[in-house]
Amino acid sequence: MSFAAAAPLLPATGAAANARRVAVADVAELSSALAEVRPGDEVVLADGEYHGDRLVVAGHGTAQNPIVVRAANLLGANIPNGVRLSGRYIVWHGFDMTNVEGAQPMIELGGSHNQVRRCRLRARGDLVVFLSGTAGKFLYNELVNPTPNDHFQPSTHLLRGWFNAHTMHYDAEIGYNHIHDFPSKPPNVPYHEYRRVGLAAGSLYRYMFENVNWHIHHNLMENCGSHRMVAYSSGNRFEFNTIIGRSVADSAASSDFNQRLGRDNIWRGNWAEGTKSGFSIHGGPNKFIGCRIVDGGNANVFAGTQEHDALGEGQPRAHEVKLTACEMPLIVGRQWSGHTLPARNTRLENHVGEVHLDDSGQIGTVLTAEMTEVPVTPLRLTRDMVGPFARS
Repeated sequence: MSFAAAAPLLPATGAAANARRVAVADVAELSSALAEVRPGDEVVLADGEYHGDRLVVAGHGTAQNPIVVRAANLLGANIPNGVRLSGRYIVWHGFDMTNVEGAQPMIELGGSHNQVRRCRLRARGDLVVFLSGTAGKFLYNELVNPTPNDHFQPSTHLLRGWFNAHTMHYDAEIGYNHIHDFPSKPPNVPYHEYRRVGLAAGSLYRYMFENVNWHIHHNLMENCGSHRMVAYSSGNRFEFNTIIGRSVADSAASSDFNQRLGRDNIWRGNWAEGTKSGFSIHGGPNKFIGCRIVDGGNANVFAGTQEHDALGEGQPRAHEVKLTACEMPLIVGRQWSGHTLPARNTRLENHVGEVHLDDSGQIGTVLTAEMTEVPVTPLRLTRDMVGPFARS
């Protein structure tokens, strides 16, 4: 290990006294440096592979002087067995995190105000989970499957909240990430087999009514089979994300935007192209503003199974969904998996595209009205706008 005066990766409003730049070249030096970090320190990893147990960064930086752990050269250092960020104001920057066998998961992001930036994650298992904490950021990263043509891989959750009922992460930001080439569900395989969730806001069921306030924006999901961007909780914003294509032409499902659980979620300016479904809409009340489907798929406002006004455990129905200035073919009252109650109080404002009322008798009330939301122009993201090498 070698020490020098710190040269912080992120701008600081004030220099921490005695901040250090620590250069490391093997896992023993790295572990030693991580155990002693203090505000303003910068730990810099030489190129190479750092094998060993999962790393833990538990130091406490400050907003003005974060702790920075970074690769000396972007994606030059590989951390194959993953990391847990459990302190506060930690920046994890520029790593290749490749493990074909799949460390579970590659990154655990907990603590307070910790960030993962410009990393590449390649594994067949779960990649990122947000543990209990607040204000974590996952920005300008790449998630890619190392064996994209293996369509019988186990189900994976690429980036999500932890499913444990006693943990939750609030105010997370997930932006400018490139998620690509994850396999499709094989043709003629039942829904519950090889089910995959891509980028999920919040956690399952217990937290569906809790406002966790995730901001998921400017992410590109490309050729990802049955992976989705999905809401499992309330009070989230999905803005200007793009889903393009599916990895197998006759796959049982393609990627889509899935408003699964929760209420008061806002979907603004999202773009689906060449998908099978585009948008799947359950739960509510939730808003869709300026969203678009291009070249394939219908948006579906689903019927449901709940008997009460609010959502309950299990499968929700679409409830007071508002679509403003969206451009997409739309089916209202679509039945799925034994849903028996109608979608309720769907509101369409300046909708562009054919609207089909499902003949199952589960359409509920559909109101066509003028706009009450500020319209936006949807954005189609491209590869040069996202990922580790994007210009921020």
